[in-house]
Amino acid sequence: MNYANIEIALVAIIPSFLLCNYIFRKDKKEKEPPMLLLLLFVAGIVCYIPAILCENALLGAFREIMSDYLVITVNGGVNYTSSFAAAGHGVLNTFVAVAIVEEIAKWLVLFFITRKNKNFNCLFDGVVYSVFVSLGFATAENVRYALIGGWDTLVMRLITSLPGHIFFGVVMGYFYTMWHSYNMASKAEKKLGDKNIIAIFAPFSSGKWFALTIVAPILLHGFYSFAGSYSTTMMTALFYITIGIFYVICFMSIRRLSLADTEKYKIVSDMLIKKYPVVKTRVEDLVALIEE
Repeated sequence: MNYANIEIALVAIIPSFLLCNYIFRKDKKEKEPPMLLLLLFVAGIVCYIPAILCENALLGAFREIMSDYLVITVNGGVNYTSSFAAAGHGVLNTFVAVAIVEEIAKWLVLFFITRKNKNFNCLFDGVVYSVFVSLGFATAENVRYALIGGWDTLVMRLITSLPGHIFFGVVMGYFYTMWHSYNMASKAEKKLGDKNIIAIFAPFSSGKWFALTIVAPILLHGFYSFAGSYSTTMMTALFYITIGIFYVICFMSIRRLSLADTEKYKIVSDMLIKKYPVVKTRVEDLVALIEE
């Protein structure tokens, strides 16, 4: 038994557990079932496997596509025939092979496990769910890189990769909750219209929020990976500045969303009353209306 591998794997896992505990404690309105959160965390770990296989396949395909613009050095490094080729290859690798693949893998887990879950009933819930998936994914990724690259690689990933994943999770979770809320508001609006309680104008649309749930984390992840893929002084500085911004925005957002947490039905009720002042539906009545 290789105890060194066990030790480094445990160190790679512990920060994710601590962050999961932090997010769980911030969910003060109504705690989520531990088994649901465990399922999301484990599913995040599992989805890393198809994601990395797809990612490696795309990286290989893009390398082949760009082969006419690459020059392999004696020590195995890569030079490009032009700065345009370098940037193009970088965009394909970071935005498509990495960001799109990883964020869609996490989104699929989030969507299919929680979309119709009865426990998804508060504003902060989407953030909790998304972060647990992201931390599961990050755990699998960190363990793999730690076992391959050793302690130096692990420390660097804990400083750079882990805050990235939790930040992308917060962004995805926020827009995911907004999509879910607007989706419910749209259904309630239609039912109120069918009952001739309101005359619908410019119906609520959840499409924008649905798109942002996927697109926003992909763009942020792609930018983060693109900045980290260059070894120039300017890009390295930009990369670490980006990580610092991620840290600040991430934990400020978690605190703000935790303090502002409220029942999703209250949000939907407020949306409907603001748009249709004639509506005096109580939250309890709105719940019954949506669940009819």
